[in-house]
Amino acid sequence: MTAGKYERTRRDGNTEAAVAVFCAKVQDKIRNLTLSLRFVDPLPNAKLETYKTGGKHTFICECNRPHPPDVFILTQRGNLWWPQPSRIERSFSGKYTFNCWFGTTGLHIVHVVRANVLGSKLIEYYLDVAKRLEEQRGKLRRMKITEAERKDLQLWYPAISLDELPQGLFSLAEITVEVVPNSTAPAA
Repeated sequence: MTAGKYERTRRDGNTEAAVAVFCAKVQDKIRNLTLSLRFVDPLPNAKLETYKTGGKHTFICECNRPHPPDVFILTQRGNLWWPQPSRIERSFSGKYTFNCWFGTTGLHIVHVVRANVLGSKLIEYYLDVAKRLEEQRGKLRRMKITEAERKDLQLWYPAISLDELPQGLFSLAEITVEVVPNSTAPAA
C-alpha cells in the first residue's frame, strides 16, 4: 500500500483526486483494462484430479465486466505454453468460467491474457493448427492405428517454447495449480 497525502495545490481543482492514494480515474481505467479478474475456484496451489475428468478442469472467476474478444487462456509448464480453446463465459451465477485441459501431471500456471491484434492472430492460428491435428488424429483412429502408435507421433497439442509471455500478450491474472496423478491407478 502506498500512503497518500492531500494535495491542496492541485491546479485542476479535483478534490477527489487530491485526497486519494491513487487517482480514482486512473484506478477505474486500470480496472477496465485488466477486468479486475480474480480466481474463485480453484484456489492457488490447488491439487487438481483431472484424471477423473479426461484432463479437463473448469475454473471459476469473478471480473468487473464481460470479457472482450481479445482475452485468451494459456497454460504454462516451465518454458512450455499451450493456448486453450476455451474462452471465458458468464455462468448462471453471475461469475465467469472457462475450461483448461492438462496433458500431464505437475505444477502448471494458468494465465488469462489480453492480446493485441498480432497476439490474437497468433493464438487463433495455433488453435486452428491444433484443431486440424485433432482431425488427423480422428482419421488415424478410424484407420485402426493403435493408441501407442498415435502417441509416438506426439503431434496433437504441440507446446510453444517461450521463457515468458511475448510482446503482444498482457497478463490479466494467473494461478498456479498442481495436476496430481491417479494414486489408485495400477502400476505399469
